[in-house]
Amino acid sequence: LLVARMTGGASETRRLAAVLAGQASVLIGQLELVDALDRERRMMNAILRHSPVGVMLEDAAGRIVYANPEVESIYNLQASEMPGRKPEEIYAAAGAVPREDAESDGTLELHLRDPDRIVHVRRVVIPGLEGEPAGVLTLHEDVTAQRLALEAKDLMLRAIGHEVRSPAAAMKNTLAGIMQWDATIDAGGRRELLQEAYESSDRL
Repeated sequence: LLVARMTGGASETRRLAAVLAGQASVLIGQLELVDALDRERRMMNAILRHSPVGVMLEDAAGRIVYANPEVESIYNLQASEMPGRKPEEIYAAAGAVPREDAESDGTLELHLRDPDRIVHVRRVVIPGLEGEPAGVLTLHEDVTAQRLALEAKDLMLRAIGHEVRSPAAAMKNTLAGIMQWDATIDAGGRRELLQEAYESSDRL
């Protein structure tokens, strides 16, 4: 009887040890998962913190729950004061005026003063998980430099076009004059007109 009790106690101990080992394994797995999620969270925060594009996250009610430092830089407002407010309040506080006609892709264009800047805002709807309401991610990008570069390019192309058209038009008019009044122009006049046409072609 004593041997049976001792044997039974040992098997109970082994069973209990196996249960504890299983529980410890589950706990270690959960801790590893928590650690992995924490690493991902820190990585995402680092990405958002150093993003060259402003990022705002809005809840289903349209209130800001997160704004990264680039948003703070664009609107010259503290990102820590944005949660709980609506984006329109932030735009108004920053003196941003929306352009009347939205872009075809739904991009909102904001004009800011002091200094003059142009900001594009794009909205991305984030579907809710398992019945939770959807949120909205807005991307804010200062496109002032790109806009100025485009305007400078257009101005340069117009100037080049004018420079090309002027000599070409002068050359064409000169040659047309030679052709039209060929019979009445003396050799000296013809030579002078041809010289003008040549100089125009040289400028062209």
